[in-house]
Amino acid sequence: MNGWHLVEQVAQACFDHKIELVFYPGALTPEGDLGEFDPYNGHLVVAAKDPDWLYVLAHEMGHLEQWATNHPTWYPERNDFMTLSLWLKRKQEYDGRAFVHAVRRVQRCEHFAEKYALQLLRKYDHPDVSRYCQMANFGLWRFEHLRQTRSWIDQTDERVAKMPKRLISTARAIKLPTGWG
Repeated sequence: MNGWHLVEQVAQACFDHKIELVFYPGALTPEGDLGEFDPYNGHLVVAAKDPDWLYVLAHEMGHLEQWATNHPTWYPERNDFMTLSLWLKRKQEYDGRAFVHAVRRVQRCEHFAEKYALQLLRKYDHPDVSRYCQMANFGLWRFEHLRQTRSWIDQTDERVAKMPKRLISTARAIKLPTGWG
């Protein structure tokens, strides 16, 4: 696998869309994430010291693709993440049904990015797409855990290893038991 071909594709897409590509020299970005695509501030950031930085880069490229093509899973994403953030910090309460819909929209947004990333990893012959799928599945399930418990659950190797090795649908992700991870 030549990961640099994937990096070149992302760099070209960023250049084409006037997005700054930043490899942050830490295990987390300044916002405390592994990566972030923010077209409103014009950057795609990846924590370069994270061992899975190439997976993260592919995932964030999926979000760039959503935004660049005006994919319907992108539009609600920013407001829905704000809804989750305010609710998690207990700064806002939401009607149950509306909140569940916000969580589902975030899951659909993330699922699109996971599918896109998986296509990129396969295109460039990444040797361990099953591990990426497990990490992606954990990420999708994590939102359901958040909705039910109002707390984030850390991604650990042990929890990721319990996940299916093929990318699952958001419908399947929400059916995994909360205490399962």
